[in-house]
Amino acid sequence: QTSRRRMEDFSVTCKFKLDDITHDVWLDGVKKTDDVTGDLGNWSIQKTLTFDDSAGLLAISGRDNQVGCASGGLYISCSSENTSSKWNLVNSDINREDWLVASKQGGFRVSGADTNGYNWYTSEYTIGADFGTPLQGAHGVNDVHDSMCGLVSTENWWQFRIEPTTRTSSPTSSPTSSPTSSPTS
Repeated sequence: QTSRRRMEDFSVTCKFKLDDITHDVWLDGVKKTDDVTGDLGNWSIQKTLTFDDSAGLLAISGRDNQVGCASGGLYISCSSENTSSKWNLVNSDINREDWLVASKQGGFRVSGADTNGYNWYTSEYTIGADFGTPLQGAHGVNDVHDSMCGLVSTENWWQFRIEPTTRTSSPTSSPTSSPTSSPTS
């Protein structure tokens, strides 16, 4: 008999490079920078973070030392032991539109808590105009995944966040034209 595994029994591994410097990494509002392997100050070294599949939010802050999108960005790809995990879709190439970023030239845009006291790297944070969809970066790493960067191509300090959702990999080819307005359970 096969036992059913819980999400927290599965591991997720995210591999990333941030050109140039990774400042901090949070998972569900908890700082995990010290759990990241790889040199955070060397963009060419791959970084790795492993965590439970039950996690709901990943946030990464960092900066480019040059002009922003033309020379830097975040390259990330996550995978889970759980083949139906929402984390398998976290990738800077295929789901950049699911990410949010706050960006600024010369310093982080969001430095304090929102009006309710929540920080930008928590799920309770109220997303405002400071955050939007990252631009596609100008280059990839080893031609594996495209990068993503700030809201404006010359902004070189970034705060990325994602709360992945589970999607169906193959939606129905013929959805019903008149769904039931009051379905029964």
